[in-house]
Amino acid sequence: LGRAVGKQQRVEAVLIPQVTRGKPTTTLCVSSQVGCAMACAFCATGRMGLIRSLSTGEICQQLWLGLRMVQRGNLPPLRSIVFMGMGDAGCNPKHATAAARCLTD
Repeated sequence: LGRAVGKQQRVEAVLIPQVTRGKPTTTLCVSSQVGCAMACAFCATGRMGLIRSLSTGEICQQLWLGLRMVQRGNLPPLRSIVFMGMGDAGCNPKHATAAARCLTD
């Protein structure tokens, strides 16, 4: 799920349908930054470098979009959210923590 977050800036959220304990579920993988400063050799996002961190609202919007796509795409229910998209949530602790609270409230 590509999401525009600024002028010529996009982040990705990914829906992962799977079977968990015998039941079909979906996991949402959200991004916390545009780009990433970690520069891991295996990761295309790291090659971008860090452009900026996302706000709490921009992270939470990915849940709204994911829920909408689950419903429209007739996917299994969303049961898990992971911060494994673009960026390192540990490098955006203020907004990632606030988003985690919002996403689980």
